Amino acid sequence: MSSLFFRIFTLSAVIGLTSYSAWVTEGFAQGNGCGPHMTEVSRYVTASRDRPTPQRDRKDYYEILRPLLIYLTDFAPQASWFDPLQTRSLLEALWVMKPNQKIVEFGSGDGHALEEIFLSEADFYQAVKSSECQENAMREGVIRYYVKNYGPLGKVTDDPTLDSKTKKIYDELLEMVLEYVRRPRSQKPRAIGIAYDMHREVAGIPNLKFVKDRLFEEIPDAEFALAIGDFDLGIDYGGIATYTRNLNLYLSRIFRHLNVGGHHFIMGGRNTIRVPIGIQTELPMNLCEWLQRSVEGIRAYCSSASQGIVIERISNKVVFHGLSETYFEDGRPPVHEYLELEKEYRFFR
Repeated sequence: MSSLFFRIFTLSAVIGLTSYSAWVTEGFAQGNGCGPHMTEVSRYVTASRDRPTPQRDRKDYYEILRPLLIYLTDFAPQASWFDPLQTRSLLEALWVMKPNQKIVEFGSGDGHALEEIFLSEADFYQAVKSSECQENAMREGVIRYYVKNYGPLGKVTDDPTLDSKTKKIYDELLEMVLEYVRRPRSQKPRAIGIAYDMHREVAGIPNLKFVKDRLFEEIPDAEFALAIGDFDLGIDYGGIATYTRNLNLYLSRIFRHLNVGGHHFIMGGRNTIRVPIGIQTELPMNLCEWLQRSVEGIRAYCSSASQGIVIERISNKVVFHGLSETYFEDGRPPVHEYLELEKEYRFFR
């Protein structure tokens, strides 16, 4: 198992995952057996992109088609930043979860990734096949490989388009994913997705629910605690951490509700935090660097290449200094700058 996870940790170095600038899924339908939801995705993204407004609403940038395989490959980083002896990949974190534990996705789009956790193997294949129809060529390697080499007739062992080392890593990753998919739903954790504007209904999965139709910031604390509550695995793939202008609220809810020993995965965001270190002197750092330097009770692991962050809660007590937004630039993704304040936030479990 340790050898397998080491290969997973080296996956992004082999398949050449791109930087965060390419994360947005355009979602244009191409036919060729694409799922029926693809046309709706195309209309929605095209309308959002072309809307002539001076200050676009967050939903104009909201990525609504997010396949699980993209999450699992983008959060399987190279060992240079992700030490397998100290923390774990998203796939490993998912693999070891128990039925009484909980996943929370902070920005679920249309809920595809969470739904795919609970699908049968045949339905999972069809879902990935629909995802493969997107114009997202820079990051579709593992998805294309899965669609081409897995399916009703089993795995195809000869693929002349890839070298043997890459095929071996792909196969080991996908076999582990499929072994997880084959587990009965009763052996999988509960999952809750926070979705601002879902375009479909996801029904028939008792372990899965969504809190939707409102921005994260519009959910009162008491309702968040009741409807979402404590969790063991958090996922934020270009979601709330990227778009919120209230980072204090976001971090407060993470550290109030993430269980000790739990992990929170963040991909993306253009956040700069300036920390006062003397009279008229400030030290600029990105969000992950600030988490490492300024937050007590956690470990944070950073990827300079992909802007990936893994937060591991290691203590009952978490303490961080509040942040005040000093600059905002609308965009896809937006740019945020914050100033660290003297005020402290303290959370105990």
